[in-house]
This record gives sequence, C-alpha cells and structure tokens, in this order.
Amino acid sequence: MSALVMRTRPLGFDFVMGMNGINALRGVTVRSLDDVKFGIEESEVVTAAATALQRDVDEKDFGVTYDVKAHTRTVSWKWSSGTGPPRLQNTVSEYRVPQAARQEYENELCQWIKDGWLVPYSKVVHGPVRGTIPLMAVVQRNKKKVRPVKDFRELNSYLDVHTADADVCAEKIREWRRRGQSRSPGFA
Repeated sequence: MSALVMRTRPLGFDFVMGMNGINALRGVTVRSLDDVKFGIEESEVVTAAATALQRDVDEKDFGVTYDVKAHTRTVSWKWSSGTGPPRLQNTVSEYRVPQAARQEYENELCQWIKDGWLVPYSKVVHGPVRGTIPLMAVVQRNKKKVRPVKDFRELNSYLDVHTADADVCAEKIREWRRRGQSRSPGFA
C-alpha cells in the first residue's frame, strides 16, 4: 500500500484512506469517531448475528443501520430544518464524461452494479422519484484511474454537515488549484 506523509494534516483530518486501502484491509466499520475497525472480525460478526440483526451509528448529521443478516446498510440524513426537501430540483443524471475517460468510467460503474452499490430504480421498490443525484467522472491522474462520483451538493444544502471542517477543505482546494493541475492531488 502506498502512503503519503505530510507535515500538516490533509484537509484537517488525522488520517485519509481511499477505497483501494479499504479494500486491501477487507473493509472498514465506523461506529463513531473513536470506534473504527478495519477488516472482518469473524467473532464479532457471529456474536452480533446471534444477538441482534442490526448495529447502529448515530452521528450529528446522519445515522446508519447495518443489517448483519442481509449485509446491508441504510443511511439516513438528519435534516437541518427537521424534514428533508419535498423534491430536489436537479434533473441531470450524469455530467459530461470526457471521451478518453468514458470506458474506464463505465467499467467502474459496472463494478458498482456488480457490488450492489448502484441498483436499478424501481418505483415499486423505492417509491416515487424525489430527486436526482448526478454522477460525474473524476480523473485521478496520479493514480491513472477514473472514478465515478456522486454530486451531493444540492442534497447537502439541506443538511447541517459536521463531518469535516469546510473552511479547511475549501482553503486546501484553493491552495491545490493555485499550484496548477499537474501538481494537484487527484483533481482533473
């Protein structure tokens, strides 16, 4: 696994790990800010399955319920106004993907479908459409990869987000952009 050592914390976080690292460590379980475990802990899973079907995470801006038996997670947001938006206004399902990145982008989306991260919409199963969260391609030149990314900006405008220092993130992005595209980590 590759590591980048820096003098200052990236984006104000103590530790940042990409999906390649999480996959190499066989997953990650985050129960709270100070209860994070990497890998599959067989005894814990067996114990949890025997005693309860679900494990919960309850944070300031979201909640997660994990169903051990079905191996699924359900995430719910805590809305800043107490209720979610009646309908998102965005109608774009996907931003323009550069032709040179299209094949790798499509391959990654196929993997998302195979892994069950992206499922076909069904009005019967999911109810009426209340909004669209667009997909976009992020070209990671330093890793020579193309990643599909969901654009949650409109949805996030309805949330009080507590998971990162937004001022630090915005300042770091501005700093990276000033250095030029060839030196910016992971931005196209």
